[in-house]
Amino acid sequence: MPCRNVRTNDSGSTAARRRALADALIRARRSTAIRPELSVEQAAADAGVGVAWYRALEDASDVGLSAASLGWVAQALHIRGAARARLFELAGIDPGIELTPFAESVPSSLQPMLDALLPLPAYLVGRRADLLALNDAAEALYRCHLVPQARRNAYLLLFTQPEIRKLIANWRELARLSTCELRLAVTQAAEDPVLADLRQYLELMSPDFRALWPAAEGNIVARTKVFAHPRVGRMVFDVHRFSALDDGSVAAMVYSPRPRDGTMTRLEKLVRSHLRNQSSRERRRLQAAVRRVKEHIDTCYQREVSLDELAALVATNRFLLLRAFAREVGYPPHAYQLLVRVFHARRLLSLGQTAASVAAAVGFSDQSHLIRHFKRIEGMTPAEYVRRYRARA
Repeated sequence: MPCRNVRTNDSGSTAARRRALADALIRARRSTAIRPELSVEQAAADAGVGVAWYRALEDASDVGLSAASLGWVAQALHIRGAARARLFELAGIDPGIELTPFAESVPSSLQPMLDALLPLPAYLVGRRADLLALNDAAEALYRCHLVPQARRNAYLLLFTQPEIRKLIANWRELARLSTCELRLAVTQAAEDPVLADLRQYLELMSPDFRALWPAAEGNIVARTKVFAHPRVGRMVFDVHRFSALDDGSVAAMVYSPRPRDGTMTRLEKLVRSHLRNQSSRERRRLQAAVRRVKEHIDTCYQREVSLDELAALVATNRFLLLRAFAREVGYPPHAYQLLVRVFHARRLLSLGQTAASVAAAVGFSDQSHLIRHFKRIEGMTPAEYVRRYRARA
């Protein structure tokens, strides 16, 4: 969910609230109730942020906070419960909502099975379709290392990650089939709170899921996935599902490349590139920085986020970060922020908000700014989108 701007019409000024936030963080860092006192450098390292950025935060400077970055700091300082909520209140940031955590595990003996399938992409999904394990080909294809652990779920990747929506060329077909699949699972396990929670979260976050759900029924046919990958081009896979455990609680998803269309060649190229990156310490460091930056943008897309701010957040050269982000995500940071803004604009438009109010809510300068980027990314104007959404709903 988005972060709100800092409020100035309640108790205290923005500067006073920022000072109070800094004081709370300093007290938590120096506290020895749970662990030894942390230095600024240790706290920054534990939070995965730059030392200069963290020091500026404790100096009450305006460092461009987001729900994600404040959450990393709170976790590093072991700030939880009411104290964590108070941090977000002082920062004027909505912490948003996440899918309720649900722990599942799989035998470690299944990972070698996935690895043996290389270069075919393969992964394991559990009761809620969380991704429990995957091989390097699946990692290279979906770039799950850029997605927070809590959102590594097959339905969330499909419906709530805007870059995945653009990655899959036959997304609409797969969205319909996936909705039918979840509806069947919910029907068969009507008392399962985990699946009910997943459905409610998807209805809240995805207008596409919300429109598809009422008519989701029918047989689940074999799936074909078509990827328009920004690095290697078009790839077509037949998707096969197998039970990985005798009780059926874990399934293996295996992608078989379509023959004679170049998919295997492109896949092998993608996997080789991924493995080279994993063997380079510097590339792994940059991947971690890109993951932080992406999550930061995801939670503060409403305001302009400069490249300097992003570089300071992860203590990385701005031009090096720019190239790494474009390579990993498929878009440079500014273009990715526009993609996220349009993604949330669709959500708000589907709830009946006007284009003018949506433009302001997601960070566009005015309605015409929204229309221009919405049409470029979605291929239609906001008004056309609303008409089509109402026809489907």
